[in-house]
Amino acid sequence: GLSDGTLLVCLRNPHGSNEYSGPFSRNIRTWPSRHEAAFRRLNERLLPGSFWMPFDVFALAFTGVALCRMNVEWQELRFSSRFSQ
Repeated sequence: GLSDGTLLVCLRNPHGSNEYSGPFSRNIRTWPSRHEAAFRRLNERLLPGSFWMPFDVFALAFTGVALCRMNVEWQELRFSSRFSQ
């Protein structure tokens, strides 16, 4: 998390369309000025289509997540769960 306790998740939209533009997005203007150093550190290696989002926003916006690890042996894991308040 960040120094003020904000928890972020890094997500990737492989389609690269409809980019997230809310708090802590790829645009530095959406980050509080006290987190400018964190913005630079966290965004310097982001892959195309990747972005940061506060966990509380993520939990409200998504009802499920598909986790994929892409390498020589492709696997997909699916978990059924709900985010609790």
